[in-house]
Amino acid sequence: MTTKAQTRSRREPLSRLVAAYEKLTPPEKARIRQEILRRAGRDEAQRMRDELKRAEAAQALAAPAPEHFDPISEELGQYLRDARKALSHYFPFDRYRAGDENNLELLRLEVLHMLEPLEWLLKTYFRYEVKGLEHVPLEGRSMIVSNHGLLPIDGAFLYYEILRHRKR
Repeated sequence: MTTKAQTRSRREPLSRLVAAYEKLTPPEKARIRQEILRRAGRDEAQRMRDELKRAEAAQALAAPAPEHFDPISEELGQYLRDARKALSHYFPFDRYRAGDENNLELLRLEVLHMLEPLEWLLKTYFRYEVKGLEHVPLEGRSMIVSNHGLLPIDGAFLYYEILRHRKR
C-alpha cells in the first residue's frame, strides 16, 4: 500500500517537469513535441522489428509441412460413407431456400428427427409424461396448458410429442 508521502514524492518530479515545460517558449515546446514523437516512432519501429524476429523464430521451430499427402484408405472411406448414410436421417440435408423462414414444416421435421434418438433418455431422465394429446386438433388454433412451467425444456418435450403423435 502506498502512503500519501510516497505518492507526493512521485508527483514532485512530474510537477517540476510541467512547471519547466510551461516556462518554455512556443518554438521550444514545438521542438520538444517533435523529439517526443521522433523517439516514440523509433521505439515503435524497434518493437515491430522485435515482434517480427520472434515470429520468425517461432516459425523456424514449427514442424515442417509434409511434402506429400496420403489419401485415406478405401476401407476408411467406405466406413465414413456408411456412417454418413446411417446418420443422414438424423442430420438431414439443409434444404433452405429463400422464403423458407415462412415454412414451419422444415423446422418441425428437423426437430422430430433430432429428438427421436434421445426420446428414451429424455423420458427416463426427466420423467415427463404428456396426457390428453387426443384433444389437440389436427388443424386450426388451440390452447395448450401444462401443470407447471419451470423449465424451458418442458415446452420442447411437449412440442416433440405433439409433432410425433398428432403430426401437427
